[in-house]
Amino acid sequence: SLRRQLAWPKQQADPATAADIRRMVQACPPQRFIGLRDRAMLLLGYVSLTVSELVALDVEDLVLVDQGLAVVVPRRRPDPGGSRFRVVAVPYLQQRETCPVRAWLAWRDATGLHTGPAFRPVHPRARLDSPDVLTLRATIQAAPRLGPRCINLLIKRAAQRAGLPDWQRYAIHSQRRGAAIELRRHGASDFEI
Repeated sequence: SLRRQLAWPKQQADPATAADIRRMVQACPPQRFIGLRDRAMLLLGYVSLTVSELVALDVEDLVLVDQGLAVVVPRRRPDPGGSRFRVVAVPYLQQRETCPVRAWLAWRDATGLHTGPAFRPVHPRARLDSPDVLTLRATIQAAPRLGPRCINLLIKRAAQRAGLPDWQRYAIHSQRRGAAIELRRHGASDFEI
């Protein structure tokens, strides 16, 4: 069709493999609030949450259980059974530095978040060891929900800090594409993916 002939070719985001995500997470500054937030978002996004689901999460949706987290993900439309949410099990991982549960708890505990949006904007230089840490925590607690567009910047910034080649090509869908590739490598079927 003419529409297809005239359409610009879409530039797809590079997939972020488990090794890429590990490098991005290791490059997140652990002494800064933004490093804790980005680490939690990168790891939770990799375990099967879409960007819209990730930014829509409230603190109350991340329920700590013995095995890890039960993440209650609201659906835009109810599924055929009428359910308005799905639950994603996120287990503790042996590797502490890439464990999404520990990353979430570090962010939650550092910020003192108890209710409302799970992920919020933070000043890139806000440090955990700042003498004004209580003011910084209060500012984060009063901040609005982080928007989906911020995730592209977050992923590009993390890829750049990690020294990944072509870091500009990482984007919102990099995590999910990378997770699907990793599942395929480990023998998962199309249905499982």
